[in-house]
Amino acid sequence: MSGLRHQLGFKEESTYGTYVAPTTFLHTKGSSLEPVIKRVQAESFRGGQFAAPAAHYVDTVRGGKGTIPLEVMTTGMGKLLRALMGSSASAQQAATAAYKQTHTLADTVVGQSLSVQASRPPRAGGSAVPVTLKGAKVTAAEFECKTDGLLGASFSLDAQDWDNTTALAVASYSNSAVPFGGTSMCVKLGAYGSEASTTGIKSVKVSIKRNLDTEAYYACNGALKAEPAETDWPVEITGSMSQDWAAKTDIEDLAVAKTSTCLDWVFTGANIASTYYYTFRLRLPGIIFEPAAQTVAGRDILSKDWDFVYRYDGTNTPVIEYITTDTAI
Repeated sequence: MSGLRHQLGFKEESTYGTYVAPTTFLHTKGSSLEPVIKRVQAESFRGGQFAAPAAHYVDTVRGGKGTIPLEVMTTGMGKLLRALMGSSASAQQAATAAYKQTHTLADTVVGQSLSVQASRPPRAGGSAVPVTLKGAKVTAAEFECKTDGLLGASFSLDAQDWDNTTALAVASYSNSAVPFGGTSMCVKLGAYGSEASTTGIKSVKVSIKRNLDTEAYYACNGALKAEPAETDWPVEITGSMSQDWAAKTDIEDLAVAKTSTCLDWVFTGANIASTYYYTFRLRLPGIIFEPAAQTVAGRDILSKDWDFVYRYDGTNTPVIEYITTDTAI
């Protein structure tokens, strides 16, 4: 069988590492859910041996890791966004079918773990083989879109445990999920709350990394890690945008002067009701472009990829707004 028989689902756990059967299933581009096992060979030896003995090759600690690549859809994304950002709220818009989810950057240490499960279809028919991560924490996510493409995302996971024996959950999918695309993309820069559309933008990429201590292996815990705690600066956000040269005030002046600006990256889909549309909006209230200037490489249109980093502006917090017909996150 091909990967077309693949399914992937997840559910938020009540207790870190305690499996709950998935109830949310997304269209994905595949998945990679793998065990992480540390294996140590004993250094002790005895005479007459020519190779290290297999009995002394010992598993010590274990865990899991994963990657979920997908397109960002108009429904079903809430739980992944909450696991990434940390704090979430949902509010019905007037008396319509539209619900606005607000995912604000916050602590993800306690109560933000998922049980994640995928299937591997067998080549010659029969039952699909499940693979499961328990205690999965989102450690990073990358969002990227070109004007002639779709809004893609990839979520990276660290897990307390992995197995391939937990029974496969029965999948059910939303028939209303539609991907966001570049034709619905707008990029705005400027002072927070007063951002303005920036001309010539061809693509944007934003990477959000959660710095967690994923090596918290302690005694009396059966080789499994404790729920990861934040370490270093808890969040690193970087990105880039490609722009055909328009005016030096758009980005170049900001880059040279180290001027902080707000990135308001918005995708607007079909109308849900009244003035409410399916929306994916990532707002970074303090990005600083790396030092650079537009160059001339030849006869073609002048264009450049501008790299940036997020730096806290002292007041405002990064947020993802998601307007959907999902009545609950």
